Amino acid sequence: MPYQYDIVCLANSWKHGGRCIAGKVYSGPYAGRWIRQVGRTAGQRQIQFPEMDYGQGQYASVRDIIRIEFSGREQGTFQGENMIISGARWTKVGKIQNSEIGNWLDQPDTLWENGSRSHYGLNDKIDRTMLQEPRTSLCLINPQNPRVRVGPEHNGDIKVRVLFEYNGVEHALTATDAQIQAEYRGRNHGTYELTNVRGMTISLGERLPAEIGDSYKLVAHVF
Repeated sequence: MPYQYDIVCLANSWKHGGRCIAGKVYSGPYAGRWIRQVGRTAGQRQIQFPEMDYGQGQYASVRDIIRIEFSGREQGTFQGENMIISGARWTKVGKIQNSEIGNWLDQPDTLWENGSRSHYGLNDKIDRTMLQEPRTSLCLINPQNPRVRVGPEHNGDIKVRVLFEYNGVEHALTATDAQIQAEYRGRNHGTYELTNVRGMTISLGERLPAEIGDSYKLVAHVF
């Protein structure tokens, strides 16, 4: 039987030609619980633009409070927050202010396991051995010293990373935040300070192909 929640949207980022939409339950007995909305087709769980259309060309965006109907929990993934949308049209029922982001912050001791990294990142990777069972894969934190780094990485491709500290640990994570990408990708190579940051949504991305199987930590949105 389908069921619905009102979700405050805390991430709306790139994912395989669609979007990764996630947020926290806004009210009721499950208020504050993370949910990542995923599509109905196995292997293609990104949210497509028609699925996030309120009607009349208005689309879901961060800080919206969205009433969404779900058909069930996604199985076979380590991302414990994944819930499959039913296909019913989403309804915008409100919006929080940017000044309210602090009310939704998480306070984990660490951003999952640290110590593993990609060639260009820092504390940005989770080994596949840590991804055998469902676990939390989303958090909203208050980072310290946030910056954006723009420059060439593998094969010379330009990459936008967000650098920051959290509880004394440095991180350099790929940004899937569409706004950060749009603002910084065309800039000169270098590192830029991020100011007035109220929060940052961090996501563990889907596992890489089976022969690798690791997951990367991603900056899904900067508030």
